Amino acid sequence: MKVLHYIYGLNIGGAESFLLNFLNSVHTVDCIFDFCIQSNTIENKDLEKAIIRKHGRIHYIAPYNKRPLKNKNDFKRLIQECHYDVVHFHLNSLLNLSPIVICVKEGIKVIVHSHNSKSNGGLLGNALHRINKNRIRKLDIGRLSCGVEAGEWFFGDEKYCIINNGIISEKFKYNNHIRKIIRELYKIPSEGTVIGHVGRFSEQKNHKFIVDVFYKYHINNKNSFLMLIGDGERKDDILERVKKKGLDKSVIFCGNVDNVNECLASMDVMLFPSLYEGLPFTLIEAQAAGVPILASDVISKNVSITNLITFKSLNDGPESWSTALMNSIKKSEEQERVQYSEIVKDTEYDSEQTAIKLMKYYRGL
Repeated sequence: MKVLHYIYGLNIGGAESFLLNFLNSVHTVDCIFDFCIQSNTIENKDLEKAIIRKHGRIHYIAPYNKRPLKNKNDFKRLIQECHYDVVHFHLNSLLNLSPIVICVKEGIKVIVHSHNSKSNGGLLGNALHRINKNRIRKLDIGRLSCGVEAGEWFFGDEKYCIINNGIISEKFKYNNHIRKIIRELYKIPSEGTVIGHVGRFSEQKNHKFIVDVFYKYHINNKNSFLMLIGDGERKDDILERVKKKGLDKSVIFCGNVDNVNECLASMDVMLFPSLYEGLPFTLIEAQAAGVPILASDVISKNVSITNLITFKSLNDGPESWSTALMNSIKKSEEQERVQYSEIVKDTEYDSEQTAIKLMKYYRGL
């Protein structure tokens, strides 16, 4: 079986993490997994290595937002030359149906996989998504989603299958020795409190609110630090906000890292006030690492697979969130963190189970 994964780029994100964990957990030898991307800047080197290790190929096509006609022609040429059995589309919104329609006309089995519950494309993007959402109702395609909210965003009342964002649980098992090493690396005192966040610097992740909550908390807790892991288009704005609030020495910008599991060990609590989400990988990983989480209540409650997550409304404001943050940190002191990787492993969010389920879905199309 030849499967083509269609995704915008090999970046640091949820869909890419899903694919990396899938490739690292699938054990079949009779499948080829190729990738079609529109960005030739590869941030996720681990995913690139995993594709190559599985003998897959990475195909570049022109980006749709810059050269829509060439994008269409490049893609059509690719699938006509490579003869795929399945094309698996990993999407955050339905802005461009052209490649999906091409595959259907060519008689190729299609899967549309929703990885988010809202678009950041503005009024025009949302309108186009609604139009295309109705158009794909007529198509004979497989429908997958990372969760209920993301499924409804793409498919409405159409039937779809949920494929959970599985992780390699053992990789995130808490290690006190690693905690000390990471803290030494970033010059964090052993008795300091670390509030962490993992995510792209984008509007969706709500970094301004994160900084505002930390500012309120830091007023009465001077030995506290904010660790921000990730990169993105809003990073300069957040750097400036941190500077204006006089938090330069207490906020750590780590950038994109390849050891998120180790960084999680250094944290005492995770702050995750997203404006919208599908079902965030990061929160599954944080639970496996035994990190208490304070998250916005717009996030799917299905992500709560342990007793570590507290949900809170963004309408409550930074002051109220800083108080809740203090309560979450107390929870961190009470928990036995080592046990949580095993708790997560026994759930449907383990990558081995996800890989088995997805392969079964492919073969059943």
